[in-house]
Amino acid sequence: MKRSYFIIAAILLLFSALISGCGYHLRYTVKSQGSVNSIPGNLRGSFAVEPRAAPGSREYHIESALVDIVARSLSDLGWRETGAQEADYVFQVEFREEESTPKVGFGAGFGSGSGFFFFGQLNAKRSEYADQYIRIVAFENGGERTYFWSAEIETSRVIQDIQTLASHTVPTALSHFPEQGYWKVKKKVHLNRKEK
Repeated sequence: MKRSYFIIAAILLLFSALISGCGYHLRYTVKSQGSVNSIPGNLRGSFAVEPRAAPGSREYHIESALVDIVARSLSDLGWRETGAQEADYVFQVEFREEESTPKVGFGAGFGSGSGFFFFGQLNAKRSEYADQYIRIVAFENGGERTYFWSAEIETSRVIQDIQTLASHTVPTALSHFPEQGYWKVKKKVHLNRKEK
């Protein structure tokens, strides 16, 4: 009986913490690599971000939001946006989502809509969780474009749309441009707060 009270109390504490708007921790990794071993750090210059998906497709709608996030992140880092022909570097962004294996248990889901909700899963056929991947590729712009640098962002088992995740993870990845390395990031994300 005491154990039941403890479980109920724990759920109520979690519920009250969420209502107070404290947020949650987002864990993700960033892995970057370049085309050459020695790349000068702190590069700043002009950039363009190009979409890859066909207009009108579901991918194009999502990619458009990611392109905006990449452009805004580079501008915040001191880059200047120009047309693709004049840019020092041309960036592209790719994404994919893979369904994760369902697990038994309780948790909280977050979305861009009405805040949060509680959920429970038991022998679910389809998980609401997805592993999400975002890849940013930079090309050096000269007579012909050449691959210069890429960063892969991976988040696991998150109930959140990829655009919202990108708003939290892409600025971190681009802040490392053009470094090569591997970073594990744990970031406090506040509910109902939009990233700049």
